[in-house]
Amino acid sequence: MTHKANIIINHEPDEHAFASPSKFETLESCPYFAKCSATKKEEPSAAAERGRLLHEAVYNDDVYASLFPEDREAVDYARQTDIEPYDEEGYTIEFERKVNICDREGKVVSFGTIDQLVYTEDQSYILVIDRKFGRYPVKVAEANRQLYGYSLGVFQEFPNCLAIGARISQPAVKTNGEVAEFTREENYEDLLDYVCRVVERAENATPEDANPSPDNCKWCNKEACEACQNKTNADFDTITAVVKSDQFSGEPTPEGVAFGDGVLRKIELAQSFLKTAEAKVRAYIFKAGGSEHYRINAGRSTKTTDWKAVAEECNIPGEVIEAHTVVRLGEPYLTKVKSK
Repeated sequence: MTHKANIIINHEPDEHAFASPSKFETLESCPYFAKCSATKKEEPSAAAERGRLLHEAVYNDDVYASLFPEDREAVDYARQTDIEPYDEEGYTIEFERKVNICDREGKVVSFGTIDQLVYTEDQSYILVIDRKFGRYPVKVAEANRQLYGYSLGVFQEFPNCLAIGARISQPAVKTNGEVAEFTREENYEDLLDYVCRVVERAENATPEDANPSPDNCKWCNKEACEACQNKTNADFDTITAVVKSDQFSGEPTPEGVAFGDGVLRKIELAQSFLKTAEAKVRAYIFKAGGSEHYRINAGRSTKTTDWKAVAEECNIPGEVIEAHTVVRLGEPYLTKVKSK
């Protein structure tokens, strides 16, 4: 991608805010989340690295060239819809723009990195774009709390900005989402009230304010949260009772389905808690060289071939690849409904 004079590439900061815009939605439900998650040791993951590379590939050709074909396709969509139309019109485009978010006294209470800003020379209207490379649907822009924080930060850092359009781009599923409109005159005070309220609750939260759930605990330090442990213990009692009973053996009833929905949520949280404990104990025993019932085995070697990549490198036309692609339908299964 040719970098023109109107394209600005910033660098994503290494530090993260105590109560960053990406945490706002969880903090609404569990104010203790920021304090408890801050004690969690961040482990590098392939998924996180992939996400970072995809975001950078949008404006970095060297990173783009290192991606798999299907990932390039997603980045192509982002470039075609998020960059090219504005670049051709001569708008200024900023990538990885950090914005500070202040309270009424001017104190920085949060900050975040916006994937992309687009604006004209007078900066009176600014487009905020947040990219999600996952395939799961996300909340619409008007209800997305992360965009609330970003929009407030833009209003504060761009004094000439009178209106903001904020949207979420999901290149992997080829959708841009609708634009949420915020104006300084009508929305600034509401955005400021919201951010100050969420951050203040998070700063003053105690363990009694914790609200364990599969969504709230996903990125948190569950082992350090007494509320999570207590709820998990109670959930185990419910799960055990289900195992010992035959209450789900008959014909489904509305009441039974509603109860079953709650049981699955309890199982999900219990599994997450158990996986965390299992990982720690396994690492401990592995470091010791094994134990009475667990021994260390050599890892198995596996080989996989990306035949689609091989075909593309051999210049086989896409329609030929498609003609030899077999689609197999899997069995129906339950999947979790994402909250909106």
